[in-house]
Amino acid sequence: MNIELRHKVGLAIQLLADYKELLTYDKIAILFKENGINQILTDDIYIFLPIIFCQKLLPSVNFPQTYYEQDITGDKEKKSFNDNASYKIIELSSDDYFKNNPDSEVILKIAGLSAEFKAINNLLINGGNLEDVKLTETIILR
Repeated sequence: MNIELRHKVGLAIQLLADYKELLTYDKIAILFKENGINQILTDDIYIFLPIIFCQKLLPSVNFPQTYYEQDITGDKEKKSFNDNASYKIIELSSDDYFKNNPDSEVILKIAGLSAEFKAINNLLINGGNLEDVKLTETIILR
């Protein structure tokens, strides 16, 4: 397990927690770059961290264990989250955060960046129940 990567993911969580403005990809990318997080890791954190936080926030929801990566030509490849090394490191760093008295506002802030959270929130706002949630596999554009 790469300790340096785990440290950088922990740093990213703290940076997101401390950031007081609206979080957009561009602002996150600049913030992470200024703090020594490379572009590849920035993209992986931006994609996977909100999904993981959403899963931890809503453990009763059945989240898909697989996702699709789509390239610029439109070709898709089905992949498992558990087979993705970056995902696993981000998940372990998230576990560390959740073990240490996590701030509920930070959890919502980060989970709220995920498409899954937005879909679930819309369902609930429109009168649905958490038991009604059926998520499809995420498509990640690479």
